[in-house]
Amino acid sequence: MIIRSRLFRSLATALVAVPLSVLALNPSPASATATGCYGNPGSSGSTCITVNGSGLHVDSVKATLTKNHLGSGCYRVTITFGSTYSIAATRCDDGRTRVYGPDPVLMSFPNGTRACASWSYNPSIRPCVTIHS
Repeated sequence: MIIRSRLFRSLATALVAVPLSVLALNPSPASATATGCYGNPGSSGSTCITVNGSGLHVDSVKATLTKNHLGSGCYRVTITFGSTYSIAATRCDDGRTRVYGPDPVLMSFPNGTRACASWSYNPSIRPCVTIHS
């Protein structure tokens, strides 16, 4: 009886410990959204970038330009992910806001990569977010 109960406890411990150790080694990263904004919509305008993903994987990105009295016109947006990947597009509208995205990226980046957005309207306004695990 004592041998069986020790054996049972050892097997039970092993069966519980193995799955827990596997979970501890391979945790699933949580989904995350990061938004960075810079500027003032009432004066020189504001630009925002929103990155969605989990861990180091980026699912999508969105950039906005907002300014009172922006008027009609076309503006070019550039979104960079470190020095390895960039997106450029033109958005035309008559309102006070230009929006790019959300656009699928579906890529992973090194820890600490900065994703930044700028619009041709005022390229010095350049918000960034940091991709990290």
